[in-house]
Amino acid sequence: MTIHLNDYGELPQIESDELEITTIGVGSQAGESIVVHFGNGKWAVIDSCKTSDGIVLPLRHLLALGVSLNDVDKIVCTHWHQDHIGGLTKVIEQCTNADFYFPIIGQDNNYLKLLFKGDAAQSKSSVWHEFVRCLQTAGSKTYFSGSDKLIYDSGTGIQLFTLSPSDKMIEQMLQIVAQFNADDADYTKINDNLLPPNIGCSALLLVTPDGNILLGADLEANRNANETVDSCIGTCAVRHEFGWCNV
Repeated sequence: MTIHLNDYGELPQIESDELEITTIGVGSQAGESIVVHFGNGKWAVIDSCKTSDGIVLPLRHLLALGVSLNDVDKIVCTHWHQDHIGGLTKVIEQCTNADFYFPIIGQDNNYLKLLFKGDAAQSKSSVWHEFVRCLQTAGSKTYFSGSDKLIYDSGTGIQLFTLSPSDKMIEQMLQIVAQFNADDADYTKINDNLLPPNIGCSALLLVTPDGNILLGADLEANRNANETVDSCIGTCAVRHEFGWCNV
């Protein structure tokens, strides 16, 4: 098996048995995405970005390669920041066979808003509207990412795992849920001060017969105000780490 790792711009010649990873975009506010060929004609799109004139770059990349969008098997949103979700609804719309995975924790803790208020939250945020549209579009093919969760298995040694959000982060979110009453919850109090979104970001691990590839997105180390040491060396298990330290 040949493994390619390419920057967007030069299109690779992909054989049916090649594992291929293409990074798209330049990061920062311009956005970023990763497109993965599992080596058996199946593909994954991780995050999305688009040009200033609305071209969704992961879709453009796949179509330029001559890939049928029906062969996209998994779509993953690592977290709900603007530079990772540009055009994500269009990716879901056009890749109709794909399962969609996302972390419960996100920008302005939007899943908590959805849980308590739904569209009644009336948020003007473009992130919120992309979030709602993605869930509406994916429908029953929507799933949560989580710690050490297998989301793809080729049967030939290629596997894709989500490594986060950690169980610790999910536990914290459930504790927050228990504090709100759906009848009178003030969604304006549901914000990033409750659960920092990058701590809940989905990091992924691509397992291959020739080695493993870590796809990191923007997951952070702990930002726990009660801890005096911002390090995950040696004491992770004792301190119940989350974020990168947990991974």
